[in-house]
Amino acid sequence: MDVSRPHGVISHPLDSTVLRVLVGTTQPLTGHRVARLADEGSQQGVWKALNRLVREGVVEREEAGSSSLYTLNRDHLAVPAIELLANLRGELLERLRQAFGGWKIKPIHASLFGSAARGDGGVGSDIDLFVVRPRNVDAEDETWCRQLDELAQAVRGWTGNHAGVVELSEGELSTLRRRRPPVLEGLDADAIDLAGADLAQILKGEA
Repeated sequence: MDVSRPHGVISHPLDSTVLRVLVGTTQPLTGHRVARLADEGSQQGVWKALNRLVREGVVEREEAGSSSLYTLNRDHLAVPAIELLANLRGELLERLRQAFGGWKIKPIHASLFGSAARGDGGVGSDIDLFVVRPRNVDAEDETWCRQLDELAQAVRGWTGNHAGVVELSEGELSTLRRRRPPVLEGLDADAIDLAGADLAQILKGEA
């Protein structure tokens, strides 16, 4: 590592992807396995990233016959920062759960869906939230609206991304289940529960 330029430890976007894979395991991985788990970039690109990270000392390489095995060097000065960055989506989920937990009017259900839930969004992607309002709360209720606005502002501050909120009342769920709009496919595929009843119960009408 160049101690005069510590930020240079990660010098290519693919480095971050490779490090995210290695942060998640203590088992030595072949370059081929890292490339498969990364699900981004070419095999050659992943090998180049691994070689860069080995030169920086962040990744350790061990020869095993005709293969090379790679592990994260958890003694490296940069690893705490790398682990923090690798777990940012988990931190976002925790902050969202805490935010919903502090609402005066609790949602019947809240979940994260779309690219943020899948982990494949970009800097311009919305943080998509699905929120179900209690049946006895009007859409224009001052407290409810303030909660939504404050959450959207918080998401913007946490991530720099716009919060795309899909809000329905509890009474509109039957229509959602009957008409099955495109948003429902996204919810079925990748939503992560944040508050209230489980999404599976909501969509089956069991909540």
